[in-house]
Amino acid sequence: AAAVPNCASNAIVKSGFALLTFVNDEFPSDDQMSTIFQDAYNAAAGCSEKYKRIAVEATMKSQEVKQYGPDLFVDTWWSADIACVPDCPSEPLFGMSLLPPQRYLEFTEDTSRRKLQEINVTLQTDMAKGVDSSIK
Repeated sequence: AAAVPNCASNAIVKSGFALLTFVNDEFPSDDQMSTIFQDAYNAAAGCSEKYKRIAVEATMKSQEVKQYGPDLFVDTWWSADIACVPDCPSEPLFGMSLLPPQRYLEFTEDTSRRKLQEINVTLQTDMAKGVDSSIK
């Protein structure tokens, strides 16, 4: 299971949905993918983000493999329960305000952006090597 940061006391939990596309059709197990999703999201958002968003659960609902020329892409659809403080934006995963949805995280520290970039590089490298890329 993913480690959940402890910065969201008195949090409100709402469900959000996301489409993530991967350039490779080889995946770890569903449990590992859920942990990777949560850990990556929490490292990028988490306690440094405006709404202190924490993914407390994530589930891949479906996936579809598509081929464009020689390359395979996989669209994955996710649902996630997100804890927010003091309230969740209208779109809890990536919304920027309590107003109608606009999808991106609003960072309060530049370090969160660097963490997300480092995670992306690690995941791409590990998946290319066929290594278990669950974040620890």
